[in-house]
Amino acid sequence: TLASLPAQVRFIIKPSRWLQVPAALFAGILNSVPVKLLLLLFVVLIWKRRHLYRQLVATGDPVGKPAADSIMYTIRALGLTLLLALPWPLLMMTLGWALVSGPDVSAFSEQLSPALLILAPTFFYIQFFSVLCRSGGVADRHFCWPGKLPKLLRREFSLLKITLLPAVFILLLAANDDEGMSLAGVERYSMVAALLIIALFFYRLSRLLMQQSISAKMHQRYLWLILTIAEPLLLAVAAFLGYFYTAGMLGGGVLQTLWIVFGLVILHQLVVRWLLLTQRRLALQAARERLKTAAEGKDAADVEMEGVPVQIEEPEIDLVALSEDTRKLLSLMLVIVGFFGFWYVWADILPAFSVLHEVTLWHKPGIVAGEEALVPVSLANVAIAVLIAILTIIAMKRLPPLLEILLLQRVNMTPGGRYTAKTLYTYAIVGIGMVAFFNVVGMDWSRVQWLFAALSVGIGFGLQEIVANFISGLIILFERPIRVGDVVTIGETEGAVSRIQIRATTIR
Repeated sequence: TLASLPAQVRFIIKPSRWLQVPAALFAGILNSVPVKLLLLLFVVLIWKRRHLYRQLVATGDPVGKPAADSIMYTIRALGLTLLLALPWPLLMMTLGWALVSGPDVSAFSEQLSPALLILAPTFFYIQFFSVLCRSGGVADRHFCWPGKLPKLLRREFSLLKITLLPAVFILLLAANDDEGMSLAGVERYSMVAALLIIALFFYRLSRLLMQQSISAKMHQRYLWLILTIAEPLLLAVAAFLGYFYTAGMLGGGVLQTLWIVFGLVILHQLVVRWLLLTQRRLALQAARERLKTAAEGKDAADVEMEGVPVQIEEPEIDLVALSEDTRKLLSLMLVIVGFFGFWYVWADILPAFSVLHEVTLWHKPGIVAGEEALVPVSLANVAIAVLIAILTIIAMKRLPPLLEILLLQRVNMTPGGRYTAKTLYTYAIVGIGMVAFFNVVGMDWSRVQWLFAALSVGIGFGLQEIVANFISGLIILFERPIRVGDVVTIGETEGAVSRIQIRATTIR
């Protein structure tokens, strides 16, 4: 392979083949209106580049000012970042399209075109994250990443751009070549080079984040460092040993996974910024209401002296705890989104897990081809049911705080009303989760109706008070004769209502 490598390199850079490219590009541009429009868009973006960058920097001016700050400035900054990152990847894609748009397409143009078209998205992703970390950009002004982290990340992405893109381009060009000469050596060593570059990028990125104390715990830092570097290194060894297709498929998946992770980081930072702005706005509103109440305190005291009781103020929401719960929920949501993203990327190599469908545990009645029959419940169904149960438990704990902060921002409700909505929402999550769980494992209504019939007899004799309390809890939540924060007297005991649940009400 090494002996044949020089001849293969000479064939790739053969001047007679590359001299065909200008004529093919010119013919493709003249022959295709979409290519002309894309080139015009490229020229406009290059012409307006400085103006777009000035607008990007200007979006960071209101950040940190409570009266003027808004999440829309960050969204607009991300849009400007997309436009600033677009020109050169757009030109690469346009040239790849133009090569096959002419009347007479040469064999080399048909090989060069897919290489450019496939490489353009990777080029765009690197450009986007590089522009994101520019001075005065989104990472610097809007996300407020610490210290020199944006500058250092921009340097890493610039290094990745000038090293990875040429290696992948040579790899794609050699893989698409079908002019009779085998380019297996160029393919293999360009694949090894690309995977080593990715491993080096992971190493430098992990070290950079560790130095900036981004990771939480030391043992987790080194674990992620080993995991991120080991996979591309192992794939590079596999490519060197001749497992070219395997290394290519898994290496492409690693690269796509990297872009998904960076996209999730941006989404996380965007939502965290929205939460901080919302929390700041709610705290400012609460402070204004306290000042207004203090100003009217004297008048309220005079009214109370006249025999008219002042309405007891309901307890305020804990903004700090709410934000912490919502942050945990956000992390969970990102994990779920990332799971589906990773599933999409790695779907081609997941059929091996179909073996779980072949392990039948029991059967359930169902409809097959319009007729009643026994449908097998496999190990895969049980795994899905367990996943539904876990997601239901997590949603039951994490979704109500998000609902509460949305109600605080969008709806004018009292704390008691928000508590009622949050409680009922929790019961709805549990009910939907239970129905989905039992449906997956085959315990539908026809299988458990006898159980409810037996329970109804027991309820009629021994569980009357529990059922009465259950119905009473629903009545209290809906009609709200008492609310959280009300002071009540029961016999000789007086206390404040601290929690209303479906079976019991807690008074302190």
